[in-house]
Amino acid sequence: MLERGGKVGDYTLVRFLGRGQFGVVWLAEKEIQFSKRKFRHALKFLPRTGDEKNLKLIQAEIDTWIEASGHPNVMSVLDMMVDGDHIIIASEFADGGSLLEWLSRCGGKAPSHEKALEMMTGILSGIEHLHSRNVVHRDLKPENILLQGNCPRITDFGISRIASGGSMSAIAMGSPTYMSPESFDGGKSRQTDIWSAGVILYEMLAGEHPYSSDTIYGLVSSIREEEPKLLPVSIPYELRQIVETALQKDLTRRFRTAQDMRSVVEQEIYNLKIRFQQQVADGVVDPGAITLFDEKLDLSELNEETPLIKETSVASQPSEENGTDTWEVDPAKSAESLELDTLRSMPAAPAIVVPAGTSTHYDLKTQIAQWKRPVLLAGGIGSVVIVVIVVGLISFVMAARSIIRGISGTKGGTIANTMRADPIPVNANPKPPDGMVYVPGGEFMMGRDNGIPEESPAHKVAVGPFFIDIYEVTNEQYAEFVKQTNRRRSPRGWMKNTYAEGEAKYPVVGVTWKDAGEFATWAGKRLPTEEEWEFAARGTDGRLYPWGKEWIPNIANADGASATFAEVGSYKGSSPFGVFDMVGNAGEWTASDFKAYPEGTLPALYAGKRKLKTIRGSSFDLARDYSTATYRFGYRATGGTSYEFTGFRCARDVNK
Repeated sequence: MLERGGKVGDYTLVRFLGRGQFGVVWLAEKEIQFSKRKFRHALKFLPRTGDEKNLKLIQAEIDTWIEASGHPNVMSVLDMMVDGDHIIIASEFADGGSLLEWLSRCGGKAPSHEKALEMMTGILSGIEHLHSRNVVHRDLKPENILLQGNCPRITDFGISRIASGGSMSAIAMGSPTYMSPESFDGGKSRQTDIWSAGVILYEMLAGEHPYSSDTIYGLVSSIREEEPKLLPVSIPYELRQIVETALQKDLTRRFRTAQDMRSVVEQEIYNLKIRFQQQVADGVVDPGAITLFDEKLDLSELNEETPLIKETSVASQPSEENGTDTWEVDPAKSAESLELDTLRSMPAAPAIVVPAGTSTHYDLKTQIAQWKRPVLLAGGIGSVVIVVIVVGLISFVMAARSIIRGISGTKGGTIANTMRADPIPVNANPKPPDGMVYVPGGEFMMGRDNGIPEESPAHKVAVGPFFIDIYEVTNEQYAEFVKQTNRRRSPRGWMKNTYAEGEAKYPVVGVTWKDAGEFATWAGKRLPTEEEWEFAARGTDGRLYPWGKEWIPNIANADGASATFAEVGSYKGSSPFGVFDMVGNAGEWTASDFKAYPEGTLPALYAGKRKLKTIRGSSFDLARDYSTATYRFGYRATGGTSYEFTGFRCARDVNK
């Protein structure tokens, strides 16, 4: 019997902490030799069934937990033992209790929007770490998030499900409130955890769940078929958008990664701080009466990647980071050009009233826009003439540069024009360089109308002839580049400037866009534009996958075909031109800036972000819904933190 003062191995039980569906948890102390200090740990007791197979499954899950340890937002496991009728798991002790208890102490929801977002930032950071270790939690809920002070730490990686036999009925009975629609059919992907994070954020903001029913069957049906309950209109529109994106039933429309969602959450925290300080400056709120933030924001922190107002304005500048001849529209430039005194005197947002029977989503967005418009006009009308002149000069310079490129080649060897002025060679089928294939070019419909917003609308594009690598650039090829150029910077994950044993033919990953471009220049090549990439992947017949219009299992390293990267060319799903691994294995950098297609829009995920480059193809860990020839997303060219799934292949002009 478990009781206070009882001994379990080297541990002494101190007090009972709680009971879950499949076991109990005790606080225990462990004496350390040569030290008077006693270390506190949490011991989770699971019933031992006598099933050796079940024990091995739990041991495997413990190994997964250990592999996932080592991050401040993930609870570390310390020990596992078998004692009598129990399997015992020892982990760190979180003195702040669970997120569920924190919400209960706060009256059912976070004390402020800011606190909810700050808590969610830590949770998403932990999820991001788990996913980088190929661990999908699948049971995220407030009970499984413990607090070390104010720091959320994720725990319980499915051990209770294994202990219960792992049946779907057991999983559903565990915590269906936080399960995604595809989870009830056994679906498992990174977007499963993102859905759960969205439900938790909804609960922290609203104090209730987005779905409810009197029965478990009604709840499952509601999650699968119905839209979530509308969040209160008092919650800012941007927060509503974050939750709405996380809770998309179509998993391809959710945030692609936990990092993507965390980036948007962090941006909104910053925006809320800006709004708060503006209101303080206007005397709308008393900073002594409200403590929304632990510290005040210094307005000098504003930088070019932190827009104050997300309304688009015409203010262009060249991209200085990559040195290309492209021009970008900066949605924050008009706001940044205002004096700080003007920012401090901006009026506070008026109360937003949504008439009964109207679309909350539309009216809320419209009223916010109406509130911002006078501020934008005040700073913008006086500069319209200058803007028009500047845009005209820019257009002239760009046109001239396009002509020059057609004559002298691409600057730096890394960027290519979609429509070339290069003459088509007399030989209609030139011999490609070693390791490359010839793509004749032509017209095709790029993108699709039934995919994620980034892929639409479908539109006609023409590309000139070019060569492209048959395979993704490998570790051994990149290692030769590092050696020949005495390069100090090597891909993340490499040790002593070299790759792991046995991975010579794996695609090189962990490289920035700049790294990929420098390799291409060294090799006498360049990165393909995304138009060229998609044309090489799908040809002119509108196929969705490189090999055809229907998914074929195990023909690409994606959708669970393997648990890691594979040697390039191992999977035989080639494109019409004989190019391999254009979906699956590793995502691939292209030369193109990431932007919406003509007459298309990008989701809120990309609001205010600049200097993004387009990545095409999918990595091995993504589901088939993402493993298409049209899938695309944008990521920072350099300075990002998550390149471990991204590699590249090269292209080359025909006339070189």
